[in-house]
Amino acid sequence: MDIHMILRRHRLSFAVISLLVLCGSAFCPTPARADEIALDDDAWWNRQYAKIHDTEECAFLKPHWEDLMNVDKRFSLAFAPLGVGWNFLRGFCVDQDIALGADLMARAAEHGTVWAAIHLAQFFDRTRGENAPETREWMQRAKYAMSLFGENPMQTVSKRYRDLGEEVSHQLVEIFSWHETIWKKDADAMYQMGMELIENNNYPESKVLACKWFSRAAALDHPKARYRLARQLALGDGVNAEPLDVELLLYTAANRDRNPDAYVLASGLLRAGDIFEKHLPHAYFALLRAQALGSDVSQRLVDLEFEMSEVEIESAKRRAKYDNAPLVLTRKKIHPSHPSCSYSSR
Repeated sequence: MDIHMILRRHRLSFAVISLLVLCGSAFCPTPARADEIALDDDAWWNRQYAKIHDTEECAFLKPHWEDLMNVDKRFSLAFAPLGVGWNFLRGFCVDQDIALGADLMARAAEHGTVWAAIHLAQFFDRTRGENAPETREWMQRAKYAMSLFGENPMQTVSKRYRDLGEEVSHQLVEIFSWHETIWKKDADAMYQMGMELIENNNYPESKVLACKWFSRAAALDHPKARYRLARQLALGDGVNAEPLDVELLLYTAANRDRNPDAYVLASGLLRAGDIFEKHLPHAYFALLRAQALGSDVSQRLVDLEFEMSEVEIESAKRRAKYDNAPLVLTRKKIHPSHPSCSYSSR
């Protein structure tokens, strides 16, 4: 669900989700973590509801915030901190609270919300200057978050800022231009962005954004990205585990790409039985395939043999002799489903 659709439902333009609060740079606070914010606490929300102006035009705001919360709970998203943060930053139907608004926006960015990163980057560029540490940080985070944007980001963003009488930061323009050069064209650049995020892990949103970059690259049939995406979704590394996607990705990475690491990963998952039905002969078969492709899995095979019967071992070995015998994965039906690459605190 697109947050812009939700906002239009309440006769709002999401163009005003920006941090265009005019203040002197010395008085614009950094969005430091505010421990008192508790998005899962009804008492905290009640305090925010009490801040809504008691006017007819603001009567929609409480149910609107509740809509955003319900979407977040259902889909593991961060629309509520994004939308509520905008209200406080703009002072729309609430008294302006820049510190609270900026912190809520930062929380949305930590869940991989691209608009939060873009608006924080724009805000600090205008209020602190392009060389301020906060500006440099949020420009980098906005660039990483571009994995969540579709085509023509410049057109979309500039329209929203034009509605507010503001030009887009030239640094953001450069980011959008870079995005256009790789979008739907350069799968390897997308894969490298994902690896950079995974290896450096500088920000809370690094892993969820890496997952998105791998997903973009995999959609362009990038074999390495396909495996990395399967691995991250299988292990729930910074994102919610998603067996449905893993089943297809891992099947392709093993049976078509002949990636030995994919076979090793599949073996571990089949042995554990968490997201796929436990099947030791198939796990053993996967290790034999990885071994044939050059992986040193001798100790893994020995360890697995202790859990298997001789009949199971021989059956797996016979099957592995056939080059066209595929890796078999049976997804557990009871496993909860989440949107692919949705944020997880793990």
